[in-house]
Amino acid sequence: MKKLLLMLCLTVTSLHAQDIYFCELGVGGGGAFYLGDENGTLFKDMGPAGELFFRYKFNGHWALKVQYEMGNAGIGYFEDVYRSTTFGGFAVGAEFNFFNYGVKYYESFSRDFSPYLYLGLGMSFFNGTATMSIPMAIGVKWKVADRVNLGLTWQVDKLFSDKFDGVNNPLGLNRSILINNDYYSTATVWVSFNFLKICAPCRNGVMSF
Repeated sequence: MKKLLLMLCLTVTSLHAQDIYFCELGVGGGGAFYLGDENGTLFKDMGPAGELFFRYKFNGHWALKVQYEMGNAGIGYFEDVYRSTTFGGFAVGAEFNFFNYGVKYYESFSRDFSPYLYLGLGMSFFNGTATMSIPMAIGVKWKVADRVNLGLTWQVDKLFSDKFDGVNNPLGLNRSILINNDYYSTATVWVSFNFLKICAPCRNGVMSF
C-alpha cells in the first residue's frame, strides 16, 4: 500500500513538472524620468509610471512581449514654473532570458530566476505628438509560484522626436536621431500571471488555462 501511494505521488509530481505555460499577463508600477535638452541626469525629477503587458513564450530563452506603458516625467523649472510631460507608449518586441527560465526542471540550465534584455519598436504619445520609438530594457525576473512571476525592469525609450520637453533643437544642431531627439525612461516593479499550458504527457497536446 505504501509503495502504491509513493508511486501515485511521484506520478502526480512528474505530471505537474511537465506543465509549460506559454503566456503571461502582467501589470507594473514605478517611476519615470526624461533625458534631453533640459536634463542629462539619470533618475532626475521622477514622476509616476505604470505598465500593462502580455508575453508569449516560445521557450525558456525567447518571448514576444506586447506592452503599453504610461507615466509622467518631470522636465524641470522654467521661469519658476515646474513642468512635466504625460506620456503613453505602445510597443512590440523580443525578450531574451539569459537562463532557461520557467521550463521543465530537468532541462539544461533550467532556472526560476533570470536576468533578461528587451528590444522593440513602438509608438509614443505626448504633448499632442505621436512618434515612433525604440524601447530598450534590462531586468530580472523570478518565478515565485507555478503561475506567478515577479520582476524589476529599467526601460529607455528612444524617441524619433525632440518635442518631449517642449524645447525643439534649441542649439540649432544638424538633425540627428542620436543627438537631437529625446528619451524617456521607466523603472518598474511588476507581477505577472502564467496561463495557457500544454500538458506534455497528453497525446493530443491539449491546451488549457
